[in-house]
Formats: sequence, C-alpha cells, structure tokens
Amino acid sequence: MSARCVRRRLLFAFGAWVLARGGLAQDAAPLLALLGTSGRQADERHASVLRAALESLGYSAPVLISSPATPRAMRQAARGFAGGLLFVDTSEAALAARAMQARTPIIGVELRDAEARQLTRRGIAGFTASTPELALKRLDLLRDIAPVRRPVLLLARGQEPLARPVQDRMRILAVSKASTASALARLSAIGTDGLIVDETVRRYSTYRAVAEHSLSAGIPSAGDVGYAEAGGLIGYAPDADDLYRRAAVLAQRMLNGATDVLLGTPQSYRIVASLRAARALSLDPSPLVSRGGRLAPLR
Repeated sequence: MSARCVRRRLLFAFGAWVLARGGLAQDAAPLLALLGTSGRQADERHASVLRAALESLGYSAPVLISSPATPRAMRQAARGFAGGLLFVDTSEAALAARAMQARTPIIGVELRDAEARQLTRRGIAGFTASTPELALKRLDLLRDIAPVRRPVLLLARGQEPLARPVQDRMRILAVSKASTASALARLSAIGTDGLIVDETVRRYSTYRAVAEHSLSAGIPSAGDVGYAEAGGLIGYAPDADDLYRRAAVLAQRMLNGATDVLLGTPQSYRIVASLRAARALSLDPSPLVSRGGRLAPLR
C-alpha cells in the first residue's frame, strides 16, 4: 500500500473518530471532505476557502482533503468516507463518488454543463462551471492579444460531446490518455495560430506540459485559470473561490434538510494572463488587464 493511500485512510479514520467522539467545536458537527482533482496545492486552497465560509455560517467542522490522481483512486477515497457531506470539483469525481456513496450528500463545485441532467438525476447538487461558452470566450480573449488567422485547435478528451458553435469555430484535436503526448508533439506541424485547452485534458496530462509544448511551438494558448498559472498564455474561468463560498451556503441548506437543491451557475469569472508566456510569444497582455484580468508572475 502506498504512503499516500495510508495517509488518506488515516485522515478519514481520524475524521470518523473525531465525529464519533463528538470532539468538534460544534456538537454533532457533520464530517466534511473535499475530494479534489486539481492537485494538492489547489485543493488545499479550495478547502481553506470552504473552511472560512463554513465558519462564517457557524460550522466549525474540519474539511478533510484527498487529492486522488485517478478515477480508481477517487472511488477508493469515496468508499472510505463515512457520513457527513462530500465536496468534489468535477463531474467525473461527482459520479465516481456517487457510485461509492449512494446516500451521502454530494456537492460538485466545477461541474460540466453537458452532464447536468445525469448529475441531477443522481442527486448531486452544485454548480455547472464548464460550458461550451467558455471555449468560445477563451477564443475571443486569445484574439484580443494574438494574431489569429488560421483555424484554432481545441484540445479535448476524445469522447467529450461538443456544442455545434464550438465545432464551427475550432478544429478538434481529440486526445486520450495514450495519445496526449503524441498529439502535443504534432502541434507545430499541424498549422494553427491558437490552442484552446479544455478542462477534460487535465485528467490525461499536466497543464504545465501542454503549456510548455504550445510555447515551444510558438502557439498562443488559453484554458482555465489553473492552466495560465501553470504557464499557459491565458486563463479564463468562473471564480473558483466564489463557487466554493457558495458551496458552503449550499452545504448549510442540505445539512439542514433542504431537498429542493438544484444545479446553479457561476456569477463571476476571472481572467489571468501569464507574463512569462506573453514575453516568450512577444505579445502584449495589457488588453486583458484592461478587462479586469491579472498577470501571473514570471516563473
């Protein structure tokens, strides 16, 4: 058994023990856990936002964190959870957790709009933060600072359903776990003036690898905020901190017995531009700053 697996089981066991002993600041406080797929650093930041929001609502229960790297590890982590409420950050994580936990309340914070009906049917609440409009908005932001004449590529998981407007404006470069490296290696030979990176690619490769390949090929690229922070040129996505704060309010309602909880939508968005990528591509990111974006520091 790996050290990470042992640590995860100990965390869940500790949480269950604390709950059983009633040792939390609030009597009979529910056990809460975040099963994230964004990487340990991002998951810890999201959990910190959750804790602060929950404390402001009167809940002092700890939020346990697990960052499983594969769907199998996600199912194992969900299976080891006992009672309370689960927060997850993707549709895949939500469905994997539901497969292991039939009755535990689950809140998804960055769900895909394409799976909304399936998620609702399985009793999963939360926010649909990934929609076809995001890819189109990222393309518009890319055009604001980069000369885009040839068709732009959309790097996305092979079986992902894509909306017609997206298919009309971009060429699809479908990837799988086995083909991601070869697809990236072909970027410079394909002939494109831009690359849009879909969130589904996060499962198959690190954002940093995609960003480095696009820069080495001289191709401006855009994805979510995590992608820009990893070195991609532009990041545009719903404000994750705001979603996690709203998830805390949703959790309060569910723990108080609300059953009419549906999927919500983002209310605010963030724009991030990588200064390092902009300089490497000889591009001026100031139009994005004028739109309220921020510059990610040089790395």
